[in-house]
This record gives sequence, C-alpha cells and structure tokens, in this order.
Amino acid sequence: MPITDSSVTAIHKISSDPLDQSHHPEQVAAEDPPYSLVVHHPHLERESRGRLGTDEEILRFSGKAVSSLAAEKAGPALLGGIFSTDGRYEQDLCWADEPQVALIEGESSLEVLISTLSENRRQLAANALLDEPLSHRALHIPDSRMALLWNLAHLREAGARVTLRCNVDGTEIELPLPSKDDLDALPKLAKDPNQVIGQLTGVGIQGATSCRVEVTRGKPMIVEDMTVADAAKYMLDGCRVTGTKVEEGGVLYLRDAAFETNAQGGLDL
Repeated sequence: MPITDSSVTAIHKISSDPLDQSHHPEQVAAEDPPYSLVVHHPHLERESRGRLGTDEEILRFSGKAVSSLAAEKAGPALLGGIFSTDGRYEQDLCWADEPQVALIEGESSLEVLISTLSENRRQLAANALLDEPLSHRALHIPDSRMALLWNLAHLREAGARVTLRCNVDGTEIELPLPSKDDLDALPKLAKDPNQVIGQLTGVGIQGATSCRVEVTRGKPMIVEDMTVADAAKYMLDGCRVTGTKVEEGGVLYLRDAAFETNAQGGLDL
C-alpha cells in the first residue's frame, strides 16, 4: 500500500538503514506487522501510514502529534520517519522538521489494544448496570494502551482523521477507535502520590551499600542495598524506575525499587 502524499512526490530509499531488508522480500513479508496507523494531518493536508511498533515508540510519536495540534502549529507532527510500504522501507520526506526515527516492531504490541476496541467496549456498556464500574485496569487494559487511546482521541478532537487498520489475509480492515467521550466514561483512577514511575536521570553516593537516585529530575531518594556502580549502569542502560517514595526523619527513601530496561517489557505498568 503506497504512501498517499499530496505535497511530496519524491521518495528516497534507505539502503544503509539496518531496517532495510528489501533485498530479502521473503523475510520482509514474514516480519511485516499486521497493523498500520493512518493519520491525516489537518495543517499539512496529507496522509501518512506508519508501521506500529513498541508501546514506547507509539506513545512518544502520538504524544508529539497531540502537542503539535494542541498548539495549532503549522509544522509536522512526527508519527514516524520510516514507513513499510509494499515490502520495502522508504523514508517519508514530509517530516523534515524533526529527526527521522524508525518505529521499531514490538512483539504483539497491539494485542491488548485490539481486544480493548472489540470486546471491552461491550463490557463498558454493560458496566452501566453495575453498582461499581470497572476501571481500565480491571478490564486488563494496560496504562500504556490507555495513554495511546487518549493520544489518538485528542488527535481526532483537534481535527485529524485517525484510523487504525488491520491486515487480514491481504485485506485491510478498519478497526473502531473509541472517542474522547468513550474514554471519559471510564472511571478515573486516583493516583498514589507516593508511587514513583519514571526515568532514572541521576545517581549519587550515599554509603557503601546504598546510593541516591534521581527519577525524572525529581528529588534525590536513597535506595538501600544498591551500589553507586550498579545504579550508574542502570542509568546508562536507560532504565525505567518504579517504587514507593517513603519519608523517614526528613529523608526520602525509594522502597521496593525495580529497574527495568525497555527490552524487558516496554511501558506496560
């Protein structure tokens, strides 16, 4: 399926990119992901379809698009840079204002999302009869998928035409996306102020068997039974940190800390 673009006609092949496997069509056909996201940007009057990859990549790019549209910018909102079309990897030249970044395939990254759009919508309708509505977590919808759904809903509210399509035996089927009103109907979850979720952005010396860590540029917290060397390695690996913030005697501690790389599971919380 070619890229539809009313403003740019030239397409550059990326022969040196590690994702370019056009010389092995049988391998590309086997690995080509079955889902595609199509976004018509209202400012650029163009349409692009991108391969869907890991939750982290999808959230980052759809979040950029939401920010751009909310600010009514005329520039492009980056939803990808390298698109898979007809089994070949090509570069979309229209996204020139942002670095060209590839959407990396994720293992079954949209299985829960597709389930959300089909089965769980009927469950949500049935929840109106319940005394205690179910949250999205009770419906087994990860926070990362909810964030993606919110991003796509806001894109549509801002005027973009957004569709999610699934390739079934060579035929594209459009999947229903929930509206902002659908998502508003979900019960809101109270956030625990002591819950810590973020990126490891700083490490400091505390003692022989403990260290200080900074999560997403926040206040330093002490992590016990961890050396500075171990924490520094986690930071260099780009780890995500989860845990509970506890204050004792005016000192902040991070209890039940877990350090997770993207390769260990992406954004599922």
